[in-house]
Amino acid sequence: MLRVLDLRVRADKKTIIKNANFKVPKGEIHALLGPNGSGKSTLLNAIMGKEFDISGRVFLNDKDITNMPTHERAKHGMFMSFQNPIEIDGVSNMALIKEAKKNLGKETTVRDIINTYNEFSNKFGLGEGWYKRKVNYNASGGEKKKNEIMQMFHLKPTCVLLDEIDSGLDIDAINSIGASLREYLTSDKSALIISHNFKLYDFLNVTKVHIIKDGVLRTHEKRMLKKIQKQGYNVL
Repeated sequence: MLRVLDLRVRADKKTIIKNANFKVPKGEIHALLGPNGSGKSTLLNAIMGKEFDISGRVFLNDKDITNMPTHERAKHGMFMSFQNPIEIDGVSNMALIKEAKKNLGKETTVRDIINTYNEFSNKFGLGEGWYKRKVNYNASGGEKKKNEIMQMFHLKPTCVLLDEIDSGLDIDAINSIGASLREYLTSDKSALIISHNFKLYDFLNVTKVHIIKDGVLRTHEKRMLKKIQKQGYNVL
């Protein structure tokens, strides 16, 4: 379970998140919404351990991880997909996954990595051999997002943070990735997802909605999604 307590985040001498208190229990998928520039990505990055000026606490499965570096959070089961995944020239997807699993203490074989890549790259319309490609190098925005999700399936995190995972994807890709996410996010996992696609939230059956506005985070029931769809954030 992810729990955030009295979290304040400052970046570039500006307070981005004034107050955040919420939890994402195991077995639940929560939506994170807010106007453009409200601090959604900043909040996810702070939870994942990016070095901001913060106060407050972050807990994962009742363990205080507030001062834990990002790689240690990953070892405890956290994973984050980025809004703008970076390209890594000279490093193959195979090498990245192999090293990541080694650092996480998870046993694997080259054949396991190839099989998983082929399974999901075919499912997501990328074709075989994707494991040979350099990480996100010369890939489209949609291909980068698909590659991030494939990394998640390799690493098998229990606490998932997704930042606009659907951007750059066509409707077929959204459906296939949504179905794979819904299958993956079982009762032993928790997820916090940023998206502007309300159909994706419906597809994943989110249970709570966290909205950041003017630096303050408030939690609402799922029905708030429909109100925002119709009236925008002025409904708050």
